[in-house]
Amino acid sequence: MDQLSNYQFSSQSPKGGFLEGIKKIDRSAGLLLLLFFMASSFLLPSTGFSQGQIIGTVPIVIDPLNPPGCPQNNVNIAEIQFRQLDGTPFPGPFNPVGLDLGDNVPGKIFIKFGGSTTNAYNLYAQFDVYINGVKTGATRTLCLFPGVNVPTQDGLFYFIDNFNWNYGEKIEINNIYMTWTTGNAGDGNCTPRLQNAQCYYNPTGLVVNTPLVANFDFTTNCDDFTVDFEDLTTGGNPADYAYSWSFTGGTPASSVASDPQNVDFGSANSYEVTLQVTSEGIVKSIQKTVTLYGISPAAPVLTVPTPLCDATTVTITFTAVDGVEYSLNSDFSTTIAEGSFTAGVSSSGTVYARTEGTTCVSSSAFEVAPAPVTPTAPELTVPAPTCDATTVTITFTAVDGVEYSFNSDFSTTITEGSFTAAVNSTGTVYARTIGTTCVISSDYEVDPAPGSPAAPELTVPAPTCDATTVTITFTAVDGVEYSLNSDFSTTITDGSFTANVNSSGTVYARTEGTTCVTSLGYEVAPAPVTPAAPVLTVPAPTCDATTVTITFTAATGVEYSLNSDFTTTISNGSFTADVNSSGTVYARTTGTTCVISSGYEVAPAPVTPAAPVLTVPAPLCDATTVTITFTAVDGVEYSLNSDFSTTIDGSFTTNVNSSGTVYARTEGTICVSSSGYEVAPAPETPTAPELTVPTPLCDATTVTITF
Repeated sequence: MDQLSNYQFSSQSPKGGFLEGIKKIDRSAGLLLLLFFMASSFLLPSTGFSQGQIIGTVPIVIDPLNPPGCPQNNVNIAEIQFRQLDGTPFPGPFNPVGLDLGDNVPGKIFIKFGGSTTNAYNLYAQFDVYINGVKTGATRTLCLFPGVNVPTQDGLFYFIDNFNWNYGEKIEINNIYMTWTTGNAGDGNCTPRLQNAQCYYNPTGLVVNTPLVANFDFTTNCDDFTVDFEDLTTGGNPADYAYSWSFTGGTPASSVASDPQNVDFGSANSYEVTLQVTSEGIVKSIQKTVTLYGISPAAPVLTVPTPLCDATTVTITFTAVDGVEYSLNSDFSTTIAEGSFTAGVSSSGTVYARTEGTTCVSSSAFEVAPAPVTPTAPELTVPAPTCDATTVTITFTAVDGVEYSFNSDFSTTITEGSFTAAVNSTGTVYARTIGTTCVISSDYEVDPAPGSPAAPELTVPAPTCDATTVTITFTAVDGVEYSLNSDFSTTITDGSFTANVNSSGTVYARTEGTTCVTSLGYEVAPAPVTPAAPVLTVPAPTCDATTVTITFTAATGVEYSLNSDFTTTISNGSFTADVNSSGTVYARTTGTTCVISSGYEVAPAPVTPAAPVLTVPAPLCDATTVTITFTAVDGVEYSLNSDFSTTIDGSFTTNVNSSGTVYARTEGTICVSSSGYEVAPAPETPTAPELTVPTPLCDATTVTITF
């Protein structure tokens, strides 16, 4: 993360003189709590900062995938130095007597700005602090140079604050973002904002220039006596580090590598190792003792038992070896005694073995299987047997991973969570987690099945003529109740009930105290209907008739007869009856005995009278009328008009040379006879002739008379 090209590593005073830099302090006092507003072990107590400082401002969130461009970087941070308390750089061979790594060294922080502008004010800065590569604390925010110009081109270092440095620590300032205003100081306020013009962004940051401190660490190998070394040198200029290692008793005996590997010391013992680092003419060295122990112990052979049913723990055992300590923790904060320990089921872990007094560790991992679980006893649903049933189906909710059986040895299994059991029986269902011996069971008992009664034998009578109901009967059985309703909301008593004609229904029979029901349907025929009495039309007999034809309107589905036994029938709604007679017409709905009748009576037939015998005299000379006569009969009326509008009494006058008719009608009837007549013309007396008698001629013997 170091960008060495961006800053200087120098123990010399800044160009232009340190005092010139001190003169700037009043202008920028507290100038950059910057970068070092960290932990208490890192900063001295605050001695007061300028009024422009921002403490606690929420930093700007910067997306590393879309960072601000800041193409000009008109203001930047050129270098950060840790100096002595008097403000001067540390002398080259800084190595106070008795100073160990991590010891506190008091000093001061100085910073040098760079950039191309002289027109920057009110500098807002935010950054992260890393110590030995680890970020410490939250992102810091500062307001710098409020109301004054940022010194970007004077090349001077500006005092920031007193600072306690832990000897040998590497301090980095990363994710630096700064922004400022130009033109004039304005109100002197620093405004946090993202922009791509007046800004500076350096995510990889700077390493604080501290004195050169040589340091290293090492890793021993418990499979042999080799050691790997890691350089931890800080300060100076890492770009020109020169290394010189000395391994007393090791092979190789020396090295110039930064991180020598696999240095072989051959046996367990303590060895002195020295590292010397040179940077920019400064030489620092450090010596450490490397102690090697024996080879790692054999990994313990663990016996991990299979958990018992529903167990929560198992006891894991191994054979403990003298001179070896055992632990479940890699740091051996606790130890295992007597070669056994308890572990939770369905767990895993590691047993570490370490040769006593060494760091040589071997280990064996263990994994405890889940404990087989005794299943929940099956909840059996045992239905009440249905009527007359011989078996019931018992059900339960089958659980995945559990097998079920009627046998404790599970020689057979129940599938799909149901099985058939006989009524009036008992048994047991066993449940076992598959692949285990974890068994549980549930008992069941099936009640006897209730019996259904015999269906009632119904006697349904044929309805009588024009009936509206019939009485249906059956033989009732003790212990059985009967109803016309399936819910038995009402019951039938005494084995009989009334039903409408032309209806149907059901009689239900139920064994008392059960739901066992049988039933029988019934159907009542329509009641035969007595037909309407025929309306007879009996005509008055015609004159001199011997019979009449009596008529009526025949109804469909009805037969008619003049006999009550219907030995003969009348067709087409008519029949012939004698005049002056009486009788009865019987009507019966076809196929039934439903009979009705109408009586009739035929009047005597009226008689047509004898035609009158007319006496028509010959007219007298020059007569205009004659008198015609006939012998009138009692009970007969006579007329010259067919409508009998006038009547005559045995004689009447009529004109000569005429004809006509005399009508005779039996009184009170329409029985008419008639006789025609014709009167001859009357003979006429002629006019006396007018004679012309001529005078006789001479000698005439005759004359011719004319008229």
